[in-house]
Amino acid sequence: MEKIGRNMIYCDTDSVIYSIPNGQVNPIEYGELLGEWTNELSGDDYINKWLATGPKSYHFQTRDGKKVTKVKGFTLHHKNSQVINAETMERLIDGDIHSVAVQDFQIICDKTTRQLTSRTDKPKTLRFNFDKRVIIDNYDTVPYGYRSL
Repeated sequence: MEKIGRNMIYCDTDSVIYSIPNGQVNPIEYGELLGEWTNELSGDDYINKWLATGPKSYHFQTRDGKKVTKVKGFTLHHKNSQVINAETMERLIDGDIHSVAVQDFQIICDKTTRQLTSRTDKPKTLRFNFDKRVIIDNYDTVPYGYRSL
């Protein structure tokens, strides 16, 4: 993380998303061994759109058109992905909407009787959940209590 510095966009337990400014060299060397950095994208593809509404809740799109949306605690099957997607995440971040709710429907098979039953879960709500730092101009952040010298 020290090598990446202010170019870090997002980090989690086992991943880091960062930018490489034009004209600069990637500060990270990739490897194949356990504990070494790997690039999850293929070839020279790169992320050109990144949205995060909180820890383990993000969407990205690559130059080659790959789109990935992950939200912890939500199953993003077809119906839910019509509600939780890049557009709604961007609207949450911009403050245009405050939350979005989805409801899961499940078909469950009882292991002993082999009887099928259906269940509708309580609605789950996604919000923009950013409370680790203070957001300033252009979505940059500073730690709580930070004062410019």
